[in-house]
Amino acid sequence: MLTGSKGGLRRQRGGFADIAMCMNNHCPSRTECYRFMAVPDPLYQSYADFQPDKVRGRCEDFWSVSPKPIEEAKKSPAEPPPE
Repeated sequence: MLTGSKGGLRRQRGGFADIAMCMNNHCPSRTECYRFMAVPDPLYQSYADFQPDKVRGRCEDFWSVSPKPIEEAKKSPAEPPPE
């Protein structure tokens, strides 16, 4: 399964996140961040201790769990087929 990401497409194994997940339980944005909220792969998951910016309350690797970017991509017109 391929899914969108801010860095391009990523492959998921069995529906698990193929990303470095966040292990910062004190981050103020953790419930809004995909890196914290994703379902971890039980065998191969990697973790990082991302630290939020003190002013913004989220780190530079913040990845919103909001489906809005995916919905917006679905609404954009598809390229016409090649002739």
